[in-house]
Amino acid sequence: MKLFFKYVSLNMLGMLGISFYILADTFFIAQALGPTGIAALNLSIPAFGIIHGFGLMMGIGGATRYKILLSQDKREQAKKVYSQTVLFALAFGVLFLVVGQFGSEAIARFSGADVQTFDATSVYLKTILSFAPFFVLNNTLLSFIRNDGDPSLAMFGMVIGSVLNVVLDYIFIFPLQMGMFGAALATSISPLISLGVLMIHYFKPKNNLAFTFQKVEKPLIQDITYLGSSAFVNEITHFEGISFRCMTGEVLCFSGLVGSGRSELMQTLFGFLKKDSGAIVLNGEEVTFASPPEAMKNGIAFLPEDRKIAAAISTMNVRENMSIAVLPMKLSNFLFVNRRKEKSLVKEYINSLSIKTDSMENPITTLSGGNQQKVILARWLAMGGRILIVDEPTQGVDVGSKAEIHRILRGLAQQGIAVIVVSSDLPEVLSLADRIIVMRSGTIAGELDANDATEEAVMELATVQAC
Repeated sequence: MKLFFKYVSLNMLGMLGISFYILADTFFIAQALGPTGIAALNLSIPAFGIIHGFGLMMGIGGATRYKILLSQDKREQAKKVYSQTVLFALAFGVLFLVVGQFGSEAIARFSGADVQTFDATSVYLKTILSFAPFFVLNNTLLSFIRNDGDPSLAMFGMVIGSVLNVVLDYIFIFPLQMGMFGAALATSISPLISLGVLMIHYFKPKNNLAFTFQKVEKPLIQDITYLGSSAFVNEITHFEGISFRCMTGEVLCFSGLVGSGRSELMQTLFGFLKKDSGAIVLNGEEVTFASPPEAMKNGIAFLPEDRKIAAAISTMNVRENMSIAVLPMKLSNFLFVNRRKEKSLVKEYINSLSIKTDSMENPITTLSGGNQQKVILARWLAMGGRILIVDEPTQGVDVGSKAEIHRILRGLAQQGIAVIVVSSDLPEVLSLADRIIVMRSGTIAGELDANDATEEAVMELATVQAC
């Protein structure tokens, strides 16, 4: 039991140090760069999570097999596992670096960066990815050194790297005014500092780690990645222990950093993803949606985050995009579409939602982002649902369209519809919500009443890890 607490307590102290620098990083960026900086940071986090998760997968998987072999007195095989893990981890770290040099702008666009956030997002991504080999190697060695009987040093490496990250964050962002690049650079230097601390282990008499160049063996790497895969999945996306209620006539906003599990939760509610456990209760009855059509039949509508890929059908015009979801239910007589009813319905929503288009026959791709979003919103409203889920409803739209979408969502709530909004835009969350649920690392970090909520309170819940 004493040994157990020795390892667990030291690991908790290390994680506390990481939580401290994450909070400080977010605070400094918010103070220096405002909402644009926070949005860019949020958009960059998934890529950082993948790098971090890969390092954890290699470290935990490799160190677990290493320790098992040591306990069986198979030292040569244990050393082989160490060398193979480090080689494979470094190879993928270099791959991430190459992707960062040539693909950071493409990743920024794919992540949803708009005109305001694109430059900051691409700079942050390129910097972080350029240091990917060090992030991956640091996470890998932390696990090996911990399992090689030196948990104290592993903890000190994590804490010292985190503390100096905070110091460098402040220096780079404020006195040197390096902006988003400074924030990313401070974070990227952190694993270098941690690695410097970890190198002390290799000069200690009790060190069993010895690296040798060798050919990577596929079966061994498969074993390592299998053992560590839970760490990778846990790092990039999961949610558990979720319990919340949404009432008719209210706007319930979900906030949190990108990758916190908000979108995955909504996709599960709508039947895109399968839940492993738990229950969804609708109007007092437990329901299970095996697919989106089942959710739609129960009056649930969902506007996904990426409307261009998952919602708007680029080959169809405005009329077809708006009416497609209700054709079988409301606009068809046996096998034939009632064009008069279809056009009447489309015209009604074009007018009520102030959709700017010369003709309902125009391709949807000719509309602005805000008007495309309104068309997709009209598609689901036409179904007469009682629950509306919208993921990043104003991402990439102009200021005028954003205000109009906010007005529509509030109006729907006043009509008795339960509106659930997922948004990374804190001012949007604070202006729209009746209640705010903040998610962090796949669980609910807290709930705030809109009257008491502030940007600082939301960000604290979103970033401060519980220990």
